[in-house]
Amino acid sequence: MTKAATKTTNTNTQRPAHRVFLVQEDDKGETHWTELCSLWPTKNRPGFTGPVKPNLAIKPFQGRIVVLPATFQASAAKGAQ
Repeated sequence: MTKAATKTTNTNTQRPAHRVFLVQEDDKGETHWTELCSLWPTKNRPGFTGPVKPNLAIKPFQGRIVVLPATFQASAAKGAQ
C-alpha cells in the first residue's frame, strides 16, 4: 500500500456513516442479515472505507449487499425484504 492510499483511511474515532450487510434468503424464503462492516468517510477523497469483520462464516457467500445509514438496526429489517 502506498503512502497516499494510507492517508485516505479514517482513524475511526467518529461514529460510522454507514453499515454494510450481506442479505441472504434461505430455502424457506426467510431473509437473513449479516453485518459485514461499518464505513467511515475517507479523508482525502470522496468515498468510504472500513474493515470487514473477521471470521465471517458465510457459506456460500451469495446474496445481495445492502449499505444503510449507520443508525439502521439489522434486527428491525428482518423479513422486510
